[in-house]
Amino acid sequence: MPLTPEEEKRLREKIRKELEERERRIRQSQEEEEKERQRRMEERLRIQIREEEEERFYTERGYVKYINHRGGVEWLTPEEVEQRKQRRKSRKPSSRRAARKKRKVLQWVINGSIVFIALFTFLFFYKFYPAKGKAVGTVVVQSDVPGARIFIDGIETPRFTPDTIPNIKAGIHYISIYKEGFAIWPPVVRIAVGKNKTQSVQFQLKNAAQMGTVMIRTNVSGYSVFVDGIPQAYTGNTLELPVGYHTIMIIKKGYLATPNYRRILVTTSQPKVVDFTLEPADEIASIRVFSSQRDAAVYINGKYTGYIANGTRIYLPPGVYDVTLRKNGYTPFPETETLSLVDGDDELLNFQLRPEPQTHTVRVITRNPGATIFVDGHQLPFVTPLLELPLSQGNHFINFMRGDTEYHPGDFFVSSEKLLKGQIFAEF
Repeated sequence: MPLTPEEEKRLREKIRKELEERERRIRQSQEEEEKERQRRMEERLRIQIREEEEERFYTERGYVKYINHRGGVEWLTPEEVEQRKQRRKSRKPSSRRAARKKRKVLQWVINGSIVFIALFTFLFFYKFYPAKGKAVGTVVVQSDVPGARIFIDGIETPRFTPDTIPNIKAGIHYISIYKEGFAIWPPVVRIAVGKNKTQSVQFQLKNAAQMGTVMIRTNVSGYSVFVDGIPQAYTGNTLELPVGYHTIMIIKKGYLATPNYRRILVTTSQPKVVDFTLEPADEIASIRVFSSQRDAAVYINGKYTGYIANGTRIYLPPGVYDVTLRKNGYTPFPETETLSLVDGDDELLNFQLRPEPQTHTVRVITRNPGATIFVDGHQLPFVTPLLELPLSQGNHFINFMRGDTEYHPGDFFVSSEKLLKGQIFAEF
């Protein structure tokens, strides 16, 4: 809803007071820093004057500056200085101190020898006498289309199908594969590896170039269709899209769509019907978002919008909005842009996405394996369980889908720094 004149006035007064308070704090901080700097300068000047006067006083009386064995300064007569030097030359090291030093060196030598011998013994037995009877098995992974990368418990291996993988620890494991341009069935296979047993796993790869049909039902015509944030040509109300998950949006100037987007699974079996409602808006504003990473997902007020940062005009009712971008592995700058939009506004936002080299590795697990994972609006080419997901520092939005079912109606928030035991778990 648009702001009333009284609400807008109160908001402007509140913002002005906050700015005035901020300016006051900055000015107060600068004044305190200047006072502290002046105090330090005065203190250094006092110390310098004292040292100069002390040196002048003793020098006029024939004294000489002498640095003792503790590093302190003494003023002595030349005769006293000479006596000190002679005593220092003639002084012999303490026999007790020398003995203590020898014992310490000997102890270090003994400790180092013990550690070296223990390490050498461990490495020798580890290399030449490995543990016998280790509980391991073998898994044979095959696919009707060869050359798919093999994953074990969500961890990428350097192997490709078909291949035989030995020495897999006995117990429950999840096997999956990935090949660009193909859909995998089943998405993941749960196996129980037995000691000295061989298990066989078979996958089918379907060319992702297979197309499915999407039908859009809405109350008006003349709208634009966006698929995964990209404009899409269509005939009538029908789209032809590659099989897989896609985000669908429709846009028309002067209208607001409900819902904002639909995330769907496109298949070859039957057309997918997607319903939208476009309502005319008497008051409407718009924003356009650009960034150095054009595929970064746009989030408004902490919610995924379906848009990407490619400059597409986003229509919104007047109001106050927090706009940010999300892409795993990157940090947006600025982190958030806050806008107060009124009717007719067309705001342009620019973000820089900087690579975030430091990452956390987290496990992503669902109650039932095989769920597709979405991070910050982007679909990952893996399914759950995924035991090593690099997650850059900061805030992220996660979701899962299985078939046409979405785990959460809106992506839910996680913080990489606050993840319990480095794990994301969903009852899904």
